[in-house]
Amino acid sequence: MPRKPLALAAALVALALQAPSAHADPALAGTFDVSGNPGEITTGPDGNVWFTLITSSQNKEFGKITPDGSVTEYDSPGDVTLKGITAGPDGNLWATGINSVVKIPPGAPTSAQKFTDNNIGGPSDITTGPDGNLWTASGGLVIKVPPGNPGAGDVPHGGVLSGTDPQGITAGSDGNLWILDNNGDNSAIVRFNTSGSVVGTPFSTGGALNQSRIAEGPPGQMLFTQSITSPQRVGRVDFSGNIQFTNMPNGLGDPIGVVFGNDGAYWIANFGASRIRRLTPAGDLTEPITLPAGARFLAKGAGDTLWATLEQANKIARITGVSAPPAPPVTAPPVFTPPPPASAVAALHGHVFRVSGKFVAIPISCQGSSTCNGKLTLRTAKAVAAAKKKRKLKLGSAKFSVPAGQTKRVRVKLSKPALKLVRRHRTLKALATIGGKSTKVTLKRKR
Repeated sequence: MPRKPLALAAALVALALQAPSAHADPALAGTFDVSGNPGEITTGPDGNVWFTLITSSQNKEFGKITPDGSVTEYDSPGDVTLKGITAGPDGNLWATGINSVVKIPPGAPTSAQKFTDNNIGGPSDITTGPDGNLWTASGGLVIKVPPGNPGAGDVPHGGVLSGTDPQGITAGSDGNLWILDNNGDNSAIVRFNTSGSVVGTPFSTGGALNQSRIAEGPPGQMLFTQSITSPQRVGRVDFSGNIQFTNMPNGLGDPIGVVFGNDGAYWIANFGASRIRRLTPAGDLTEPITLPAGARFLAKGAGDTLWATLEQANKIARITGVSAPPAPPVTAPPVFTPPPPASAVAALHGHVFRVSGKFVAIPISCQGSSTCNGKLTLRTAKAVAAAKKKRKLKLGSAKFSVPAGQTKRVRVKLSKPALKLVRRHRTLKALATIGGKSTKVTLKRKR
């Protein structure tokens, strides 16, 4: 049986497996029906996305959607209407309701429990703090909710907010909590610690923060939304309180929900524009996603997805491809090949040399970093009569070894024909050859 085709096929399969997969651009990848207006949304510890429901036709208060888009909806305990929802530090989901917090086990959502807290008269956003507790706000209070003793163990803190309509809340990489204090023209971003004390001075936002949300970005930066200012905009804020605003196109769009994607950029739900816009930490704004209806809130899901609540359409949208670009191929650094050591070069030192007796002393200098070893050969510069024909006659030779950077006199014993020529002419034109290089010299008989 021929084996070459099989070997070729195996090679092609191996190449296909080694080839990097193409990087897909973010794209809308389906919308999924729910029974009412989807509210806030979060990713659960089970890898599913969980959301609250308002005016459900099935009288449900919350639900989950799996990565493939399968929706299941549930009743809350006592049919309490839920507002904020987040994944807690204890492996459960937690939601806020009027005068209550609700614990939802993701593996048994029908056994959700409600805990009374009369400080939560107007429920709002909820988040997990850096201290392992849940944090929310209502009226003029920020409220700590310990997951081990919710309700009865809740701790309200006054003095953090100046207004009575708190909006988005999240934990920052600085170990503090950040909350949007909606208070008309006096609205501000307030940073406070887990003891319930304000850290530094609140950062004025220059306009109201109705429905605004805030998200942690790269280290040292947050982003918040402002949907009712003119122009409507978002603001990047650093930990020193410096705010850089980015206006929505034409000053419109109703930006509300925001998350920081796996691609290293902020994604902003623009409810009034039916778009999801993308903003880099440096401030570059694009519009990658157009939706069939306005999106109000966003959550990151498994597999580099985003999920958006399309409130008026009673749908949840899935966006795929929100991933970091593939890393460039790893290229091995060039191998450094050290240059060869500088070669030693021997050179004649002078051009006229005196013959003394049977010898001629010729100075040789060594240029380089190592000892110059070689052989010096003398021949006549022109052909002379020898053995019935003319030829260049060898006059003598000598080996030498000259240390680097030094000059040494090398004694060459002349042949009898060479001595006869020197005695006859007194001077003799010759060629001195070292390492294949010849130099014209003069041998001069000493008087």
